[in-house]
Amino acid sequence: MLIAEATIINLPVFLHTDSWTGVKHEVSVKYSASYRTLKKDVIILGGGASGTYAAVRLREDYNKSIVVIELGTVLGGNVNTYNDPVTGTAINYGVEAYIDYGPAKDFFARFDVPTQPVVQFAANMTYADAATGTLLSNITVPPVADQLAALQTYLTIVEQYTPYLLPGYWDFPPGDAIPADMLLPWVDFEAKYGVQDMYPIHDLIDGGSAPNATTLYVMMDFNQPVVAGYLDGTMFDPQPFNNSILYGRAQEFLGADVHFSSQVVNASRTDAGVSVLVRDDAGTTTLITAPRLLVSFQPTAANLAALAPDAAETAVFSTFATAALFVGVVRTNFIPDNTSVSFVPGADAPPYAVVVDWSGTSGLSEIIFSSAAQPLFTEAQAKQAVVDAFTTLLTAGTFAPPAGEEASIEIVAFAEHAGMGFDQSVEMLEQGFIQQMYALQGRRSTWWTGALWCPGYSSNVWAFTDTVLPKLLEGLH
Repeated sequence: MLIAEATIINLPVFLHTDSWTGVKHEVSVKYSASYRTLKKDVIILGGGASGTYAAVRLREDYNKSIVVIELGTVLGGNVNTYNDPVTGTAINYGVEAYIDYGPAKDFFARFDVPTQPVVQFAANMTYADAATGTLLSNITVPPVADQLAALQTYLTIVEQYTPYLLPGYWDFPPGDAIPADMLLPWVDFEAKYGVQDMYPIHDLIDGGSAPNATTLYVMMDFNQPVVAGYLDGTMFDPQPFNNSILYGRAQEFLGADVHFSSQVVNASRTDAGVSVLVRDDAGTTTLITAPRLLVSFQPTAANLAALAPDAAETAVFSTFATAALFVGVVRTNFIPDNTSVSFVPGADAPPYAVVVDWSGTSGLSEIIFSSAAQPLFTEAQAKQAVVDAFTTLLTAGTFAPPAGEEASIEIVAFAEHAGMGFDQSVEMLEQGFIQQMYALQGRRSTWWTGALWCPGYSSNVWAFTDTVLPKLLEGLH
């Protein structure tokens, strides 16, 4: 709702101290001759899965006025779709499947998006040395029956801990009440329960886990609904197989309540309410006030800078691990159709991993680039690393283009999914880190949702958001 439009001559240049680094810097803003003032019930930062879902529910089910501030040009966050101009096929290279958990199917039905069983493209797996691209022909995987048996065993174990993990970590036990299994290194947990043979399925669904990762962090992502959904075949996709349709309809539905290409440049958060100064890429500035703020993007230092995190927030968010993660689509004339590539790291492997998956469309492969190396890979560096990985396959003779053709590599789509992940020590968990994190909910009129606060699949995020909204709305009339 537009409350006022005020003509201004000068606004101050905001001086912000980064509480993570202690560095003071000016937030430079170019203003037009006037700025709008909006008043809403809830300001939502981020238009990904959780922000979009919260906006729809708050406005339509709770009858609250909302505004979504989204840095990008579309809703959907990690949902990425490449529309191939050659075949007309939509290729989902971000989110690819949904688990039938919580409100997931209802959310699709709300926007009249039909669903279908999960779309899978069978592919032959080629194993190649990560440094040289050389074909590795001595790689063997457990028989499928053994993989499934191990996965079923794992399911019976992880089911015991579901109340601690889903739909969020509200009920995670403190201190010495944390189950010992959750604190084991993953490699020790696998050995204890004999579930090593499930690793090909784990790699397929979740990208696998490092041997020394704390088992709790593995269970957060490789959780009961995910494993059960794979085993009972209840994972699903929209029909047609284009994940952007849902968010396109939500975007049309929310209309002017979403401010695209916009970011917060300054904010005030108190127990009495919040105000944020928002600037779009055209230089238009809007001052928005509300009793509640819902932060749905990942709370990286860069994302939070304009919100001026306090000591309690910094103490939590500065402990999370950061990594570079990019997804994309590559067009080549030498990766055979129906082929995926797993680069196996050796002692001389590069400081990143590249996964190549068959997209289901001739000549196109989906890729995932990941690296925990610091400083983080830039988009340009990640793209070059992807090209280098494909080039090693050519140089090693693992694959070759058709006779008479020159090899070609073209990255036709690329998107950043970089973010944060749990990497706190066992000692920090025993000292109540998760309780410390959840104690941030509601402070300074600020509530939090998104993949850091619960298992990161869209269905989990929506279910978790459903637990946040009633708490956020308490006392709001």
